[in-house]
Amino acid sequence: MEAVVEKILHVQTSAERPGMLLGKIQSGKTKTFLGAIALSFDNDFDIAIVLTKGTKALTKQTLQRIRKEFSSFDRGDQLQVFDIMTMPDTLTGYELSQKLIFVAKKQSDNMERLRALFQTTYPQLAGKRVLIIDDEADFASVGFRRTAAEGIVINVTARQIDTLREVLRSSAFLQVTATPYSLYLQPEDLVVQGIEFRPIRPAFTELVPVNANYIGSDYYFDRSQDRDTVASLIYHPISVGDLQVLKKADRRRFRLEECLTSDSIVTLRQALCNFIVGGVIRRLQDQAKGLTPKKFSFLFHTESQKAAHEWQEEVVQALHDQLADAVQGNPTLLRQLLTAAYEDLLRSINIMGHPLPALEAVIDAAFGALRDGWLMITKVNSEAQVEQLLDEEGQLRLRLGRRRAAATLRDRLSPRIRAGHVRGPAALVRGDDDAECRGHADARADRGPHAADQHDDG
Repeated sequence: MEAVVEKILHVQTSAERPGMLLGKIQSGKTKTFLGAIALSFDNDFDIAIVLTKGTKALTKQTLQRIRKEFSSFDRGDQLQVFDIMTMPDTLTGYELSQKLIFVAKKQSDNMERLRALFQTTYPQLAGKRVLIIDDEADFASVGFRRTAAEGIVINVTARQIDTLREVLRSSAFLQVTATPYSLYLQPEDLVVQGIEFRPIRPAFTELVPVNANYIGSDYYFDRSQDRDTVASLIYHPISVGDLQVLKKADRRRFRLEECLTSDSIVTLRQALCNFIVGGVIRRLQDQAKGLTPKKFSFLFHTESQKAAHEWQEEVVQALHDQLADAVQGNPTLLRQLLTAAYEDLLRSINIMGHPLPALEAVIDAAFGALRDGWLMITKVNSEAQVEQLLDEEGQLRLRLGRRRAAATLRDRLSPRIRAGHVRGPAALVRGDDDAECRGHADARADRGPHAADQHDDG
């Protein structure tokens, strides 16, 4: 943070020559640029503008995160945080004298309101020192795109950012991203419809430091080659045949009533059983330590088409229902499936040296979880559906499958927990890559075209 602000103070930045904050996915980029905002306020900057990816969910998440981090300054009337689209019609002179943070989506209406704010409504703000944070900078901020109808066209957002900067007398520009490829791999010169495109080249680049416990591509691809590590146990490939079955209903390949025995969805069945057993193990471990049992989520995402999501929801729901029915109807088969999951997970737990609950205790708790409906299955493939899953801070809110399970869970795992305060595992069928739900999920789930086994550090 100090290095970023030091360079912002002494290196000239612009829309064509921005500062670059480069960090790995989920490595703490938001925390870092919020720290940079705070430090810049201590070094004579008066206003920060945070440009977010154009989804309501992410904007809400960013806004709430900023308000939370700066809450003490807000309460002390030292700082105000506004969503550009919902801010008050008028700001008092008292409010204008404070440090200000404006959050705006990278969309034309947001950017136009931002320009009008500085140029027309409160022109006195244009004379103040402004730090512009372009979060997810590879989204909408790069200067041109190719369309089927018009060919290569100038990006409207890029033009609007330039226009805003022309209004501001003193501004610094910091881009934040984990995927800088589109920013770096731009042509040196290009004229589009008579307008010269000027490529964006960072004036400086600062890397977000990664802590020792960070799990990313190095963990999945490099460390996984060492067979004595947990990393080597995480990835389970799913066959092309399984993927085809999950695209659409075809009874020649797969019948819903055969979810527990069919060879066509072996990986998905194993993954869901591992998730259930893994969640139970973690909760039993927490109970043994006197901790409140955690909540977990499992992300299942192999297709981007909504038609496939409808079918996949049917498959996952049928798989769950048949597992639950097997508690009474076929306990021998269910025990076999859960025991296989337990034996798979124990390898990673043994490598880490963590305590492993006894098989019988895990089987008993897993049977109870299925019988009492702990799993909630939700299909998410629209922004409206994402918003329904977010809490007041814009984070993923995991819920219990059935209300009556709360008392059962209380009695089974932790007598100190009050009824109604316990939420069990949840399974998500997700279909929208833009619907970013960074939540309280502790289980690891894979985003690629395969199902992930829950080998987690516990």
